[in-house]
Amino acid sequence: MKYTETKCEWCKGVTRGDVCPQSSECPTCLVNAGASCKRPSGHRAAELHKDRVKKAYAIDDANNFDWQTAYADKIAVTV
Repeated sequence: MKYTETKCEWCKGVTRGDVCPQSSECPTCLVNAGASCKRPSGHRAAELHKDRVKKAYAIDDANNFDWQTAYADKIAVTV
C-alpha cells in the first residue's frame, strides 16, 4: 500500500494517515485539541506530553495503521 503525505491540519507537519497527537485534548495538562501542551507553570511545554502521544498511537493501533509500511522510507525498521 502506498501512503501519500499530506499536511496535518493540527500541527502543520506531515502525515501519512496517522493520527496527530495535537488532534485531541491532552490528558495531562488538559489543553484543547490544536493547542500546545503546557507546563505546570502555564508556560508552553517544549514537547507534547507522553500520554497525549500514547493516546494518538492507541488510536492508530485500533485503526490498524501500519507504521512500518507508511514510514519505511523515513525510518530504519528492525525486526
